Amino acid sequence: MCRLPALAALDVNTCRVAELPEAFTALAPTLTSLDLGGNRQLAPEPLRRQLAHLPNLQRFCAGGCGAKLPAALADTLAALPLHYLAVNGNKLLATPQGGGPAWKPLFEAVEARRTAAPPAPGLPTTEQPPGLLALEASIARADWDAADDAAEFY
Repeated sequence: MCRLPALAALDVNTCRVAELPEAFTALAPTLTSLDLGGNRQLAPEPLRRQLAHLPNLQRFCAGGCGAKLPAALADTLAALPLHYLAVNGNKLLATPQGGGPAWKPLFEAVEARRTAAPPAPGLPTTEQPPGLLALEASIARADWDAADDAAEFY
């Protein structure tokens, strides 16, 4: 993976990824989309350090991991030019000082970016027929259920 100098999108959804190799940061100049959704072993702290080295990341998904995502991860993500963010299916932790939710301002910033301007040309975009998002959500749920069933046998 790290020998692909022009890689723009990486999808390792439901691949039992705990963390990405340190050499992953070599993709920093070109990576605009990262999908880690459904990886229940995902370790938030190594991920936070690696995301800090991806200044062009516009799409990030870590939904359905069942992880405890610290406020420090929200701070790291806030520094990125995200137009899409999915962290549903996780526990979003507030700051240790109880200074309020760090995640809400991040969600608002991502939404403002998405509505203010289209993503940069480097981010792959496609025309989607009506109902495609609902179909994708249905397939993702079926995949998640199948992964749950498979995990019971290990």
